[in-house]
Amino acid sequence: GARGRRVMVKNNYSSGRNDDRLQNPNGKNLPQAFADVDDKDDKRENLTDVLPCHPYSAVGNMNLNSMLIENIRSHDYFKGLGELSTFEEVVDQIYYDCTYITPWRPGTHKAQRAAGMCSGLRGVSNAGVPSTAYMLL
Repeated sequence: GARGRRVMVKNNYSSGRNDDRLQNPNGKNLPQAFADVDDKDDKRENLTDVLPCHPYSAVGNMNLNSMLIENIRSHDYFKGLGELSTFEEVVDQIYYDCTYITPWRPGTHKAQRAAGMCSGLRGVSNAGVPSTAYMLL
């Protein structure tokens, strides 16, 4: 019967904090919408006016350190940036929030790794806090 059968304990250390990041790795940011080439009344930017950008090889990571990009994607500030929908709003955010440009917030990044069982899975890390400027990249 059921009493003689062994029951396995679910091995799940997720606190739920990173579930949103896993489901929405880009923080719910949407690609920019462009005006149709033939629509002269549309005030949005036209795709033909966009300058080409150097392609990056680390698809999805933008050639950033993997720990940095994971900390950016799980940060609440980054998740809120999806509400900015125009270039002007992003420039205003940069003006008000950025006081320095470094990958990590000064004093929060240590070169050594966190120790302990599954410390990365438990959200324990001494990798540091990403800077506002890098989250706005």
